[in-house]
Amino acid sequence: MATTAKTRSSLWFFVLLALTVYALTSVGIAVASDGDCGGPNATRTWQVFPPGWQCERARLPGQQ
Repeated sequence: MATTAKTRSSLWFFVLLALTVYALTSVGIAVASDGDCGGPNATRTWQVFPPGWQCERARLPGQQ
């Protein structure tokens, strides 16, 4: 039977592995979809889950 320290160690390993995979996937999505909102000067925000850019519509003065 595994000791408590070994069980915690393997749990932390899988948690950190999952966070690393999520971070790398998010960076890949951010780079791949950089131009989807209309270029680097577009108004956008980062959505954490699911990872991706949230594009905001450009409004002309006087529009609601």
